[in-house]
Amino acid sequence: ERLAEENKRAEEQRVAHEAQEREAEAQREREASERAEEQRKRTEERSKKIDELVQHFDDKVSEVLHALASSSTELEATANQMVVISDSTKTRSSDVASASEQTSNTFKLLLPLLRS
Repeated sequence: ERLAEENKRAEEQRVAHEAQEREAEAQREREASERAEEQRKRTEERSKKIDELVQHFDDKVSEVLHALASSSTELEATANQMVVISDSTKTRSSDVASASEQTSNTFKLLLPLLRS
């Protein structure tokens, strides 16, 4: 009877020990799951932040490219105006040179007459 009682106590202790082990294992699994969830959240937050930064960068680059395109258009218009002005100046300069030459030739013809 004493041996049966000791066997019963030993069996109860073994069962209790196995229950503690299962509970400890379950606790470790919960903690691992919580750590994995925290890591997933951090990764998700980091990914979201990176997406926001990329979008902000993309917006700024688009803004700069738009301004650059606008400036390029204005520069082209200014260059075209300068070509027109240059052509006009060239024509006027040629006209002035021609008029100056005609005046000089006329003066050379009239000079002998004026001296007499």
